[in-house]
Amino acid sequence: MRFTSSLVALVAATGAGLVSATNTTVMVAANGALTFTPDTVTAAAGDFVVFQFQASGHSATQSSFQAPCTALSGGVNSGFSSVTSATLPTFSYAVKDTNPVWFMCSQVGHCAAGMVFAINPNSTETFAAFQAGAKSGTAPVAATGASSSTAASGSTPAAATTAASTSKGYGSGARESKAASVGLSALALGLTALAFL
Repeated sequence: MRFTSSLVALVAATGAGLVSATNTTVMVAANGALTFTPDTVTAAAGDFVVFQFQASGHSATQSSFQAPCTALSGGVNSGFSSVTSATLPTFSYAVKDTNPVWFMCSQVGHCAAGMVFAINPNSTETFAAFQAGAKSGTAPVAATGASSSTAASGSTPAAATTAASTSKGYGSGARESKAASVGLSALALGLTALAFL
């Protein structure tokens, strides 16, 4: 009985805060196009954006609204992808908050061709302005009265968690619940606890 109530409490405690977190798959260079698909994502704190590389030689490199094609100092960078026929590499970005986060492909010429991506663009820092800035090589102009949300919020790139992995999954941009993995983790912890009783 002691094990059962401990396991139920463990499952409830570990699953309570994570059930609502989701993974959103973003395909990088799908069908050989210089694009992120989708090119924008709305995500909550704790969600993960999983960049799935469809072709070699691309990256998901954090930049800023003010300098779309310049890697953000201290920002995350997947490095260049190497795709084989058996696997599609992935790179995961943990969303810290709902402020906009900007990415580009750092391969020579790709950002200038418009290969950019945004998490949580808003009405003052729009994806259209960010992409236009990338293509023109000039700093985008935020809507009147706006300031950089990254600077205003004090959000730092180092605060976001990233992890690189390799996957055979084929993303469709769909959001996937993490509840199953939380449940399995809690079950594994519960079974480990049983061994010590």
